[in-house]
Amino acid sequence: MSRNILRIVVLVTGLFIAFGCQESKNQPVVDTFTVKSSQLINQILLDKEFFDCSCFLGFPEQTLLELAELTYPESKIRTRSLDALEINDLNTLDSLDRLSRNLNVADLQLSFDIDLLPRAMFDSILRKHGSVRGKEILWEKCPEGWLYMSRPVFNKDYTTAIIEVSVCSPGGSVKVYDLIDGNWVLRERLISWIS
Repeated sequence: MSRNILRIVVLVTGLFIAFGCQESKNQPVVDTFTVKSSQLINQILLDKEFFDCSCFLGFPEQTLLELAELTYPESKIRTRSLDALEINDLNTLDSLDRLSRNLNVADLQLSFDIDLLPRAMFDSILRKHGSVRGKEILWEKCPEGWLYMSRPVFNKDYTTAIIEVSVCSPGGSVKVYDLIDGNWVLRERLISWIS
């Protein structure tokens, strides 16, 4: 009987170690994603173009590629993202895009003093008051406008990123940045619009 108990203890211990190790393998990916996202967003905020915005709008529920496909179906964002990130297949792109779901604005290490406008509050105001009155209320909360950035999508080695940036509400773009000598440098705009 004690031999069976020993086997069970060894089996349970082995399973615990196996699954425990698997969980810790996934954790550094998220941490790297959060660190690189913070670096990219802080670098973008250094741009004078965003200096006057008084609020940072929280991330939407959808990923960058999901939103871009819904909003700009003619843009061929997935194909253009494959090229920009130098990825060969859609499965890898989808996996990298899904990784972004783990990022919350509260996780970012922002170097700027900017008010956070939670996405749920933003959406609720527009739903409750309609577009015209809702925007008036939002302008009262954020008199200098609000800055929106999507969660970024990185290539596998975190040297290229795609991110949507909307500048204090009048317009924005989906941009590609490259990490060069420790700084994120704008390479190109994949999509631009004025609202």
